[in-house]
Amino acid sequence: MAGALSFILAFQYFLLTFFHYSSIAANANYNLQSLGAKSDGKTDCSKAFFSAWTSACASTQPATIYVPPGRYLLGAATFAGKSCKNTAITIQIDGTLVAPSDFNVIGNSGNWIKFESVTGVSVIGGTLNGQGANLWACKNSGKSCPTGATTLAFYNSNNIIMNGLFSINSQKFNILVDGCHNAKLVGIKVSAPGNSPNTDGIHVEKSTGVTIMNSQIGTGDDCVSIGPGTSNLWIETIACGPGHGISIGSLGWDLQEPGVQNVTVKSATFTGTQNGARVKTWARPSNGFVKNILFQHLVMVNVQNPIIIDQNYCPDDHNCPNQAFLSAWSSACASAEPAAICVPPGRSLLGAATFGGISLEDVALTFEIDGTLVASSCFNVIGNSCGWVEFDSVTGVSVIVVSLDGYLAYLWFCKNFGHSCLTGAMDIVAPVSRSFGLGLLDAAVAMELGTQNGARVKTWARPSNGFVKNILFQHLVMVNVQNPIIINQNYCPDDHNCPNQVSGVKISDVTYQDIHGSSATETAVKFDCSKGNPCSDITLEDVKLTYKNEPAHSSCINAIGKSSGSVEPNSCLSL
Repeated sequence: MAGALSFILAFQYFLLTFFHYSSIAANANYNLQSLGAKSDGKTDCSKAFFSAWTSACASTQPATIYVPPGRYLLGAATFAGKSCKNTAITIQIDGTLVAPSDFNVIGNSGNWIKFESVTGVSVIGGTLNGQGANLWACKNSGKSCPTGATTLAFYNSNNIIMNGLFSINSQKFNILVDGCHNAKLVGIKVSAPGNSPNTDGIHVEKSTGVTIMNSQIGTGDDCVSIGPGTSNLWIETIACGPGHGISIGSLGWDLQEPGVQNVTVKSATFTGTQNGARVKTWARPSNGFVKNILFQHLVMVNVQNPIIIDQNYCPDDHNCPNQAFLSAWSSACASAEPAAICVPPGRSLLGAATFGGISLEDVALTFEIDGTLVASSCFNVIGNSCGWVEFDSVTGVSVIVVSLDGYLAYLWFCKNFGHSCLTGAMDIVAPVSRSFGLGLLDAAVAMELGTQNGARVKTWARPSNGFVKNILFQHLVMVNVQNPIIINQNYCPDDHNCPNQVSGVKISDVTYQDIHGSSATETAVKFDCSKGNPCSDITLEDVKLTYKNEPAHSSCINAIGKSSGSVEPNSCLSL
């Protein structure tokens, strides 16, 4: 039965290919040479490609973009389909498309050839030469290099066919299928050395109904890699090697992550690969899953790990998730009693860490940090993370006596000189403007020196069902701080792209206790709260803040609360 099904599928793909080739004369045909492209491998042919694409998209009849024999230089190119009228465009390649020889030209573009939101596009035959050897050498030497470009990528597209395509020397991934439905990849050949980094042959994620058949893949990473959100994937008759095998994953990097399901891998041969049939996940909290997977009729020839499930995945043991911290977090979350996670004196290296509350009981959990948490001295390690230390969907968490060293001087230097740099990670992230609350985040015994803000709560002025409650700022010292105490519910940095609506975040039960020192501005206490959800139960207790050794001022908008003890400047809270 399985053999008959394979024959039927193969025959169907033969017919598809036959009709694609035989349709050239019958349909609109856009020859790149006729549009000015030169086959010398040196002249940029991007203009001819875009001209052909524009014409093909404007047609309501099937169209073919033809690449004749020869070598055609092409820079980073994006072919968008949102305004495309045509749902049957064939790109028939009888020649070779060549990427720029200088890897810096497209190395930071993400993709070399990208299709976005297209329907009914077929890429038939030909060779794509990413010319990635010099970039691999740069990466393997440990130098600072571009991340590299994926050779051919389809995003958010439907009814895609790739047939008889040869990808060679890709800078990064060879073929990417991301967010697509109904894609067929047949007769694909991928060639890259076994030591070429991150050159996955075919990567599929967030896609459904993808078929990969009758293909030969040799590369420096996974022959086929399967990312989060993939379902109904069929892989059959694959020759893999060199490479890292056919891998589900890596998965579980994000807390909220779609799973992988309904995957069949059959009749594949692995020769000299690092792995055969592999599932790999990071050792960190996640609600992802892997289910309904079939590995069938596989042949292993001198494979290091023929069958492997690795849920402690960490390539080269570099930037591994923080097993000790996460283990302590898991144990504390499982406890029905109040628990404490203690960090002893000294400097503890910590990578990007997300502490999720998916199994957290509604009990008190305290981080007691007697030492210093230190980020990696290389800003690339956490520079693209949202936060360095992130708490997600937690209740009843206290962080006490915090000393954090973000080690980001080199990143600041990069940004201040106008270079292309990573965004950078925030030290501690606990979002308050989404559909979960932030509770009992204590800042105790802290000193603020010459900062822009001291104890601050900030929310965007836009609708939200988020909230902030049970917050204690205690024993704080301010030295020449611009805004020692501030709630800002009209937050908009640099006044750019501001929502200009009303904040829906409800702020309540916030206490400022034993806070003293000096303000760099005349207004030391500023509560700018939402007119739709005024701040309530704000408490000022034993607060003394001065401005140039004189009494400072306070400002309250839509703020309700009380004061006790000695409070300077005078409280402006409404009762």
